[in-house]
Amino acid sequence: AGAVRRRALRHGLDPDELTDVRAMVPVGRHVKTAQATQGNRVALLLAPLPVDEEDPREAALRISRAMLGIKRGGAAQGGDLLVAASELLGASVLVATFRLALRLRAFNTIVTNIPGPPDERELLGAKLTGLVPIVNLWPHEALGIAVASYAGTVTFGLQADREVVPDLAALRDDLAAAFDALLAATAAPIPAAAGA
Repeated sequence: AGAVRRRALRHGLDPDELTDVRAMVPVGRHVKTAQATQGNRVALLLAPLPVDEEDPREAALRISRAMLGIKRGGAAQGGDLLVAASELLGASVLVATFRLALRLRAFNTIVTNIPGPPDERELLGAKLTGLVPIVNLWPHEALGIAVASYAGTVTFGLQADREVVPDLAALRDDLAAAFDALLAATAAPIPAAAGA
């Protein structure tokens, strides 16, 4: 949200008019049962990005409250229903749903995180020095942001359609500045959303 706000300001746009910016966020839906080893279960949630909010702490609180409401509202269970329907009726149900979301422009960007191992790893005696996350762009989507943690570090990976986001390096700098501003603003703990 902070990076998009900074980019809007750089391009002379009024961020207060950008009130309908949403990120599609894949959320793990792992069930803790003996049968829970059958691949990934993911719900795709639409997170509102408060680009109109200047205070990074308040923006984080608004996102937290919105996501809690979305999760309580059953959106994640709706994703489970779609997966179940695709298992019964074939993958075409899921594909058709995603195509409809893309046609309706239900979201503006994709944001995902990949929690990596907290300690350093090796492969065939070679030390793994870092992870670079990549999120594939869907048709008609211009920006994807992936975040990966590994051994005490966090890395952001950005993918963009160059025709829509020709200044990806500047957006990267906007993201770094927004992240630093968020860290500074949240030096004191953020109170949990009610009922979290």
